[in-house]
Amino acid sequence: MMLRKQWATGAALIGALLLAACGGTAQPATPPPVATNPIVMTRVTSSVSPLPTPGVAESPLSAPESPVEDLAGLVAALQAAGATVETGDTVEQPFFEVQGQQLNVNGQSVEVFEWADEASRAAVSQTITPQGQFGTTMVEWVSTPHFWASGKIIVLYVGDDDEVVDLITAALGAPIAQG
Repeated sequence: MMLRKQWATGAALIGALLLAACGGTAQPATPPPVATNPIVMTRVTSSVSPLPTPGVAESPLSAPESPVEDLAGLVAALQAAGATVETGDTVEQPFFEVQGQQLNVNGQSVEVFEWADEASRAAVSQTITPQGQFGTTMVEWVSTPHFWASGKIIVLYVGDDDEVVDLITAALGAPIAQG
């Protein structure tokens, strides 16, 4: 009987110590209900676009909702951003083995070169120096060259129209080279 009394006293002492360590009050068996706020609880990742706020216009230079993979995607992205885009003639550049398509973007000539796949395009992209040159081949540009790469395309804009640079950058990301 004495052993049972000591055990009960020890258990009570341990319980009291635990209560004292927790601030003197017992914790409920289940957590208290938490009010959920869907705005606070929603987690936005890079693959999910937030919904636009009604009545608030989005910036035409916001980041693209999905990556641009080809010429058609670029045209759609530029037009969605409010640019005037017209298709021109095919073009050739000696440093690219594929023919390109000329676009007129807000009155400026932009050349788009499309490869069969992203790996082929990536191999060519690596030959472009940060200043817009190609290895030992020195190109005499009439203005500042800007190169972008995304998916299967390389885009070349030779000029200094900040609006055109911003539109293409919004569609494709930062230039891979500019002279």
